Amino acid sequence: MPFGLTSSLFLLSATIRELADMYKAEFPTAAALVDNSTFMDDFAAGAENDECVTNLYYELVHMMNQIRLPMTKWATNSKHLKEVWRTGGVNFKEVTETLVIDWYTELDTFSMDHRDVIGEYVEDPTTKRQVPQATARFYDPLGLLSPVSVIGKLFQDTWCRG
Repeated sequence: MPFGLTSSLFLLSATIRELADMYKAEFPTAAALVDNSTFMDDFAAGAENDECVTNLYYELVHMMNQIRLPMTKWATNSKHLKEVWRTGGVNFKEVTETLVIDWYTELDTFSMDHRDVIGEYVEDPTTKRQVPQATARFYDPLGLLSPVSVIGKLFQDTWCRG
């Protein structure tokens, strides 16, 4: 697949969707999740327990091997799956970025560097125009930062206060 083309992400998405449809009987867990849990070129999903997440891992790897598409950038908070990966020689990350939010797998916490949003506004006095600009920089598809970002979205109140 040619990377760098505008249509590459569409082609990848369509290929994965077709693959999931073709192998839904053989890999039921992975096929059901891969269509709804793939964002751009990242797959993010969870499971109820260690047995289920390990099963999901094996199904996903075997399903993707059908089209020779190796999965990389593995990360999990499951100690059992990490041990399976260590035994199998699979590289995995302790800290990874998921949808622009850092995920620390050992502590199972998320964080976002506020300097990415307000970095250039810290030194100057903030203007009414900079508030919506900074608020628009929040990319939070999971809604984890809503308690913080909603404050900047209250434009009318900010505008009235001057």
